[in-house]
Amino acid sequence: LDLRFDASGEFYEQLRASLPSDFTLTGCGSNSASGHSVPNATDARQFLRGWNYVNMEMSGNTPPYKHDKLTSNVPVSERLINASHHQAAARERGVGAFCTGFAHSAQQANIVWSVSKMLGADAWIGTLKTRLGLPWHILDTLPNEENIVGDAFSFEAQHPDLFSGAVVGQLGVYFSYETRNHTMWGNMTDGYYRDYSDILRVLFKNGISPHTIFDFPEDNSKYPLIILAGVSKIKSEEMLAMKKYIASGGKIIALGPTAINGLKNSWILPNRADTPADGFFTTVPDGIHLHCPEWYNEAKITDTQDDCIWQEDVDGIIYNPHRPRNINENDLIEYVQRYAKPMPIKIISAKGYLVTMLEDDKGITVQLVAEDYDVDINHELDAIREHRSRVNLLTDISPIGIDGTILLKTLFPPHVFMPFNNETADISMDDDLCTITVPKDCAHVILRFYH
Repeated sequence: LDLRFDASGEFYEQLRASLPSDFTLTGCGSNSASGHSVPNATDARQFLRGWNYVNMEMSGNTPPYKHDKLTSNVPVSERLINASHHQAAARERGVGAFCTGFAHSAQQANIVWSVSKMLGADAWIGTLKTRLGLPWHILDTLPNEENIVGDAFSFEAQHPDLFSGAVVGQLGVYFSYETRNHTMWGNMTDGYYRDYSDILRVLFKNGISPHTIFDFPEDNSKYPLIILAGVSKIKSEEMLAMKKYIASGGKIIALGPTAINGLKNSWILPNRADTPADGFFTTVPDGIHLHCPEWYNEAKITDTQDDCIWQEDVDGIIYNPHRPRNINENDLIEYVQRYAKPMPIKIISAKGYLVTMLEDDKGITVQLVAEDYDVDINHELDAIREHRSRVNLLTDISPIGIDGTILLKTLFPPHVFMPFNNETADISMDDDLCTITVPKDCAHVILRFYH
C-alpha cells in the first residue's frame, strides 16, 4: 500500500521535473482522507510532490438532489469535510487551492461558488453538459459557463476584502495515516473516517473553525487543542511528539478506539477481512461508480460497552471511550470551547448554516452557507437521458432549515452581506450580544468584522 501511494507521488514529481518551475500543475481529487483513497492510492500530499495548486473537487450535484441514487449527491457539509484534508496539504506546502464544481444554472453556480468561498478557495465552475446524457440539440440550448457565473464573480470582484483571508484554525483535528492506511478499521465505511468526519461536521455546525493537521506541533501556540477521533494506531515517533506537545501546555481530546496508553476502554476492532481474494478489491463495473467489497461496506463494528463518561486520568488528555456520534454534542462542544483558541466573535446560534471563519490583517470574515436544500430537477428531460453520469439538471434550489436568526457574541456589530438576496439584514446589539435577522431563503451570509 505504501509503495502504491509513493508511486502516485513519484509520477507527479517526475512530471514536475519536465515542466517550467512556475507552470501550474494540478489534477483530480475529491477526497484523499477516506478509506476509499487506499484502493485508489489517492493522496493530495503525495500529489503535491508535483502539484502547485490543490484541487478540492466537488464532483456531482451541489447541492445534492436526494432522490436519484444513480447520480452523485454529496451533502454540503461533506464538501467541507472532504476539503479539510486537501486544505491541510495545501497549507503544508504553502500553495493555493481551488474548488471545481458543476452547475447548469446561475442559481446552482451561486451555491458552488459560495461553498468554494467559505473554504477560502478559488472557484472553478463548469457545466460539463455531456454528463447529462442528453441529445446535442437539447444540450446546445442550455447555458454555458459565462452565462451563469456573472452574479457570483461580479460580487467577488466588487468585494475582494471579503475573500482575502486564510481559514482560521482554532484547534487541530489530527489525521492519522497509520490508522487509515494500516488498519482494517481505517479501511471500512463505518470505521476511522466516519469518526474523523463526524468531528469536523460537529465543529462546522457550531461555528468553530478547525484545521486538519498531520503532525503534532512542538508547542501549543498555534493549536492549544488537538482532537484525536478513532485514532487506533500511532507510530512511536508520533507518540513522542504528542507528549512533547502536551508538555508545552497543549490539550488533547481523544475519542473512541485509541492507541494512547493509559486510556481505559474495552474496544476490540476487527483486524482482517475474512473474504476470498476475488472479493477483496474495489471494482468499477459500470465505469462510473465504485463497487466496494462486502467487508468494506458491511463489516460491523460493535460499539464499546463502556460508560459514556469523560476521563482525565492521563495528564493533558481528556478522553471519552465512545465514538463522536454517540457522545452528547453539547458536552463535546463545551470541552472544545474551553480549550480551543478563542476568537473575538463567538457564534451562539446559526440554525441551518455551516460556518467558517477567515482572517487577514484587516479583520475577520465569517462565512455562513446553508447546509440543507430542497432541490428539484427537470423530470421530462431526466426521463430521456442516455446515461446517468453523476449529475442531474437541477431546476429549483431552495435552502431549508433556516430560521433567519444569527446570534453571536461580539463587541462590535459586523457589516452584513447577502450576495444573492436584495433585502437588508436587521442588526441589533444588546451589550455584547448581536442578533442578525436575514431572510429564511438566504443561502449565503457574510459577516465582516474590521480590526
